[in-house]
Amino acid sequence: MKYKITVISIFILFVLSFYLQNRYAILYNDDWNYAFIVNQDYSNFQSTADDNVIRQPVNSLHDAIVSQSRDYFKTNGRFIVHTIVQYLCGTKTIEQFTKINSVIFALFIILVIRIINIKLTICNLLMLISSIWILLPHKGLTFMGNITCSVNYLWAGTGTLLFIYLYQKLIQKELYSFPALFLFTVYAFIAGSLQESFSIGILVALFIYMIWKYKSINKQIIIVSIAYIIGSFICIFSPANFRRFDDIDGAGFHFNSVLGLLSSPTFILFIIIVIILIKNKIFIQMFKENFIIITPIFFNLLFTLTIAYNGRHQLMSINVFCLIFIFRMWEKYNNQQVKYITTIAITSIALLSYYPILKERKKYHDAYMTIIDRINCSHDGIVSGKEFETENINIRKNRIIECNYISIFSFQNWDFFEKSLSIYLTKGKSNKLVKDVKNAGD
Repeated sequence: MKYKITVISIFILFVLSFYLQNRYAILYNDDWNYAFIVNQDYSNFQSTADDNVIRQPVNSLHDAIVSQSRDYFKTNGRFIVHTIVQYLCGTKTIEQFTKINSVIFALFIILVIRIINIKLTICNLLMLISSIWILLPHKGLTFMGNITCSVNYLWAGTGTLLFIYLYQKLIQKELYSFPALFLFTVYAFIAGSLQESFSIGILVALFIYMIWKYKSINKQIIIVSIAYIIGSFICIFSPANFRRFDDIDGAGFHFNSVLGLLSSPTFILFIIIVIILIKNKIFIQMFKENFIIITPIFFNLLFTLTIAYNGRHQLMSINVFCLIFIFRMWEKYNNQQVKYITTIAITSIALLSYYPILKERKKYHDAYMTIIDRINCSHDGIVSGKEFETENINIRKNRIIECNYISIFSFQNWDFFEKSLSIYLTKGKSNKLVKDVKNAGD
C-alpha cells in the first residue's frame, strides 16, 4: 500500500511540476485570431488581420462551430480540434487554459503507461517521466505552448493514444458489448479526424493490419478501423488542405524534416535500436506485437518528408510513437543494474534542468507581458518591444532550451503580430491599435 502511495505521489508531483512550467505559457498570433469568428468572405486565415474589417468575438461553442464550418473550406481540415481551439481562445484566459492543459497532460502520461503496459515500479515511472521531459523534443510548442499548438498536438495526441489503447484491447480479443462498440466506433471516427500528422500513419497501419489478418480478424476490428479511416479522410481531404497543398507548390522533399528529426533524441535512439536489433528475434517479435505503433512512424515520416511539413511540431506523432516503442523494448531488457543506473542518470538530468528552464520561461513570459502592459497603457499604441526582442535573441542562443522548452515568436512577420494583437485587444474592432512594437524607442 505504501509503495502504491509513493508511485502515485511521484506521478502527482510530476504533473504539478509540469503545471508550474506551463503557467508561463503565452498567447500567440494564432490564439488572438482564433478568438474571433472566421467570416465567409475570407480567402484564408491570414486575411483575418485585413484592414477595415470588424471581427465578431467567439463567445460560445456555437460561435466556434460556425467559424470552423467556414474555416474547414478555407484554411484547415481539423474541424473538431480547431473548434476546441476557437472556443478556448474566445472564452478562456491563458491562466484557465494552463490548468486544463495540465490535466490533459496527466491523461497523456496515463495513456502512455497503459499502452506500454509497463510494470509501474518507482524505477520505471521515474525513467518514463524523466525521458518525456528530456528526450521528447519541442515541448515548448506542443505541450507547454500557446493554446493553438497545445490543443493541436498534446490534446490531439492524447485523443489518438486513447484510440490506440482501446484498439489494442480489440486486438487482444477483448470484445466490446454492442453499446460499447457503438460508442467506440463513433470515437474512432472522431479520433481519425483530429489531426492528419497522427492519423495518416495510423490509417495506413489499420488498412495493412486488416489485410494481414483478414483470415482471423474479428468484425469489431473491421468496423472500428473503417470508422477511423473515414474520419481521417474527412480531415485529410478537406477543401482547405487542398488549398494549402497548392500554396506550398505540391509535393517535394522537405529538408527541414530531416533537420527536425536529427535534433530529436527520441528518434535517433529509435533508429539506433532498429539498426542494432533489426535481425534479432526479440525485435521481430516486438515489431509484430507493436505493428500499430511502429508502422505509423514510417508512414508519418514519409508524409512529413515529401508532402506537408510545416514545422518541427509536426513531428510530434513520430517522436511519441518512437518513445512508446523504446519503452516496450526497455521492458524486455533484463539487466536491472543497468536499468537502475540509467534511471538515476536520466532522472538527475531532468531534476537539474528543471529550475533553469523554469527561470528562462518566466523571463520570456515577463518580457512578453511588459509589451502587453505597455500597449494597454498607451494612447497611440506605439510601444517599445526592445526587452522582448532582446529576450528572443538571448533564448535563440541557447538552442537546447529554445528548441525544446520555449515557444518563441518569429521576427519574420511583425506586421501580422501587430495587427493580430490589435484585433485581440480591441475585441475585433480595429487592427491598428498596436504599431511599431519592434523598433519604437531604439
